[in-house]
Amino acid sequence: MISAYAIHPEITKTGDKIFRVGTLAAVEGRVGAELAGNVMGAKKVAILTIDNDFGVSLTEGFKQRAAELGLEIVLEEKYPLGETEFRPIIGKIKAANPDVVYATGYYNEAANLVSQAKDEGLDVPIIGQEGYDSPKFIELAGPASEGVIITTDLDRDSDRPMTQRFLTEYKNTYGEDADMVGASAFDAVQVLAYAIKTAGSTDPDAIAKAIQGLKNFEDVASGPFWYYTEGREVVRPVTAQVVKDGAFHRYHEFTEEELLKP
Repeated sequence: MISAYAIHPEITKTGDKIFRVGTLAAVEGRVGAELAGNVMGAKKVAILTIDNDFGVSLTEGFKQRAAELGLEIVLEEKYPLGETEFRPIIGKIKAANPDVVYATGYYNEAANLVSQAKDEGLDVPIIGQEGYDSPKFIELAGPASEGVIITTDLDRDSDRPMTQRFLTEYKNTYGEDADMVGASAFDAVQVLAYAIKTAGSTDPDAIAKAIQGLKNFEDVASGPFWYYTEGREVVRPVTAQVVKDGAFHRYHEFTEEELLKP
């Protein structure tokens, strides 16, 4: 089994033939803290967590790296899936006076959050994650999405041929810009096709062995995939994308292997 879009650490631990093509939550959260502290120069952070496995796992990774970097967490709040009213929390964030806000969530919640933050005059950068990574976030949030930065796997400004081929063909086929979920599904199929071809078989053990042996794989939209760990987690670059002129663009690329290994 190849998990295309799921970041909880327990997923790959449930069987010895379960692999992941997306970035593990602990790693993506760690990259979020690296972005805040070492790229953006923040010292004080407010954390807003959607209260489910997705959000909690990301925040755990963020806090671990934040502690290593000496970032001060001045506020930490949780909210339920489907929340639409963020003004009370935004008031608390303003009072805490952070340099950045690290806010986990999906695009519906995120659009409400950034729109209300703009309305309430919260003038600090908001860092999101792959849950924001959809043209629907930009559509729903409108101008309030401008300047929001997210950690994700899909780099729209990559010059890699497979990335640009995927982005172009997706837009031509579906009439809208691709999101990370689409890219991850595409990549899962590409990895499986590679493994079957390499193994010369559809035998599960042979396929698993081929995936485990994958090195510097370029035929993916969100790659390259450098290799898989013994725990069947992919090690690969992670990108930070910023909304600029109504679209996601590269803000920073993280390629340090020690940062990106589970």
